[in-house]
Amino acid sequence: MDRTGEEILAASRDATMHNRKFLVRGIAFLRLAQLLLWPASMMFGMTAGIENPALATVTIVLQTLWSLIWVTIVLSRNDVPGWSLWADVSINASAAVAAGLACYPWDALSWSNSAVPLALGSMFSLALLFPARQVVLAWIILSAGIGAGASVAMLQQPAMITTYFSTLVMLLVVATLGALVGHRLRALAENAGRTAEALEEALQWRRAAEIQGSERTRQYRTLHDTVLSTLSALARGSLDASDPLVQRRCAADAEYLRSIISSADRSAVNRLQGELAALGREQAVLGLRVHHQVADMPATVPDEVVTTIRDASREALNNVLKHSGQSQAWVTGRGDPSGNGGVTVTVTDRGRGFNPHAHSPGLGLSGSIIARMAEIGGSAVVESEAGQGTSVELRWPA
Repeated sequence: MDRTGEEILAASRDATMHNRKFLVRGIAFLRLAQLLLWPASMMFGMTAGIENPALATVTIVLQTLWSLIWVTIVLSRNDVPGWSLWADVSINASAAVAAGLACYPWDALSWSNSAVPLALGSMFSLALLFPARQVVLAWIILSAGIGAGASVAMLQQPAMITTYFSTLVMLLVVATLGALVGHRLRALAENAGRTAEALEEALQWRRAAEIQGSERTRQYRTLHDTVLSTLSALARGSLDASDPLVQRRCAADAEYLRSIISSADRSAVNRLQGELAALGREQAVLGLRVHHQVADMPATVPDEVVTTIRDASREALNNVLKHSGQSQAWVTGRGDPSGNGGVTVTVTDRGRGFNPHAHSPGLGLSGSIIARMAEIGGSAVVESEAGQGTSVELRWPA
């Protein structure tokens, strides 16, 4: 189930990226196709309306060079940077001025004007990718450039004003088509994104549920092998309840049960909480009673973090048993209040304590606790004072 879901999620992401690349490449190839219109116009004699061939040639050469640069940028990035589209609009608007002035007045808005087809392509590309407000601004800029290029023609021949407005309408129609296609593509991409997010959340929930189920099974097995085994033996009469060893075993089992039920529901199925509870039972057999309070732990903690915190906590409890002069210790655990998945476990005793400034950390403290936590990106802070007990705080991440 998880594997299938992950494959669907990966396929959805790949499809979204593929569609984006397809759109970007389509825009780039459209620009390259537009560059072929000028040679085709020359072949079919549609450039006869050019009055100043030198200015027209310089204009189309500069537009061609820019178009090749623009296409290279787009294809190399598999994306259309916003600045490049606005640069494209500005350059095509400027070219429209020069190309229009290079034509005879009556041909300033005909196919002899090499800037008009490229202006249409620039308008379509921008409308595909940007919202309406920016599309309108681009339309105004391109319209102004085309109008400036045809200004002489419109002054000499008022009928050209109608042709100019027809060109503006054509620009607007192209922009509208681009905007409609772009809106549809963005809607599809957003729907795919929301579907992928929902699937990912479902997969995370499923993984967390499986981990919790596995932890429940582990705890049930531990209960069967410890508490239930002790109770069954007592019920059958195969254990003597007055035997000090049996009493210590019962105390350890009781402490294990107490540590499980003392935590919040969410933590009760967390593997780290179970490991800490098992530590309490281990120490109870050795004569150290461990009081647990573990709550608000994250639903999942990486296995290496669980193992490291468990082992560091065991070493801290061993130190309590060896050095504190007390028979009780307290283990508290909590998750990161911000909900980022962090964990803090504190082992505390009320024993004789020591002066950290006067004593260098021993091998167990430095190697088995501090260094061990550092290896997983965590930290260990030891606070103690003579006669005031000792506190060891294990935090992950640091």
